[in-house]
Amino acid sequence: MNINLELKEFEKFLLENYGDNNEEEYKHFIDLMKNKTNLFEEEYDFLKNKLKNQNSDLIIKFLEIKVRQHKEEEYYKKILEIVLSDKELILKGKYIFNIILDKNIISPKIGNEENKEKLKQNFLSFTNKENKLFEILEKEKNLENNIIIDEILLYLFESYVNSYFDSIKGEEQFIIKETLFGLSLDYLEKSLTFIDSVLKKNNILYEHIGFLLSVAYIKCYLARMIEIITYDNKLQFAGDISIIMKTIEGHEKNKFRFVIKLFVLKLIRNKTIDYESFLKYDFSKLKIEFIKNKEEFNFEETLENSLDYFFLPLEYIEKFDESFTIFYKTTENQFTTEKDYFISLIKEQKGGFDIFITHLINKLISNYTKENYIQNNKQLLNSFSNWTLEILNNTQ
Repeated sequence: MNINLELKEFEKFLLENYGDNNEEEYKHFIDLMKNKTNLFEEEYDFLKNKLKNQNSDLIIKFLEIKVRQHKEEEYYKKILEIVLSDKELILKGKYIFNIILDKNIISPKIGNEENKEKLKQNFLSFTNKENKLFEILEKEKNLENNIIIDEILLYLFESYVNSYFDSIKGEEQFIIKETLFGLSLDYLEKSLTFIDSVLKKNNILYEHIGFLLSVAYIKCYLARMIEIITYDNKLQFAGDISIIMKTIEGHEKNKFRFVIKLFVLKLIRNKTIDYESFLKYDFSKLKIEFIKNKEEFNFEETLENSLDYFFLPLEYIEKFDESFTIFYKTTENQFTTEKDYFISLIKEQKGGFDIFITHLINKLISNYTKENYIQNNKQLLNSFSNWTLEILNNTQ
């Protein structure tokens, strides 16, 4: 919509809903907004004081108009700081994040043989180039509203990545090849190695934003890969995919790589009717060699539970590993200990609630399907119920 038309509609809305005896003031405010010079602070202070923080929708509408009216970095910085200062504005600020976080800088791009190497180098290169907007977001990673910001950025980055894949056009075989190989595979490798570097604590300027983009790319790539290779006719178009599996396997033996492999198996598990069908699946035709590693994967109950219930976000895996030991001791103690630890985990740790619920599902609730489990474990389940309720009641 044209900016001038939006300003007229905005003025009309203000006068109808907030004008009352202050019509001249609001008209003056609109005149300020129309001014191309930088009067942003005066405009925002006026609106904020008049509304007394009671209408975040209106403030977001104002900011959306302003973010398109001025495109200077300093101006964007002021708008971003305002949005990040208020939880309600963060929740409603997806459009503003989309404008400020330039897709041309962040997202993967379609290319050809001539510019392939350059595009590969450019992907994730923003993480080590000074940028005032990225600097603001990077500082937010340890603050109260970070979980909400991360969710919004992941959603935004996934939309960027899916736009990349959706822009691959041509015959079906060409689309399959370009989706799985070439630059797409290069971007996957770069995303995986970027996270390896983060886990090694390498010095990366905007590592958290890069981490979120890498996770977004990996998730989107793997989902599309499984959608292709689990159909025989599409797999035939793809040809030899062993290089993809070797890329996923990588040289690093860290927890993140294990989670990626588990995620691949989870996606395949979703394609089968039940766990028994999954066990009989012909993994060899998909060149999945890592499943033969008995140290990582055994097909006893633990793997079944992981594949059926595993949903923990990738970035929480280290904390999950730490808390697993404590949770295991708690089960041995018949759920009589460690309440304070898990209360603190939920209240203070990013992803703490997800980690807690994952422990409950993976290690106990999934046992409900066992024959006579409830009858044989009534005392344990009663302790478990009381223990869980007390923790949840103390985290409200």
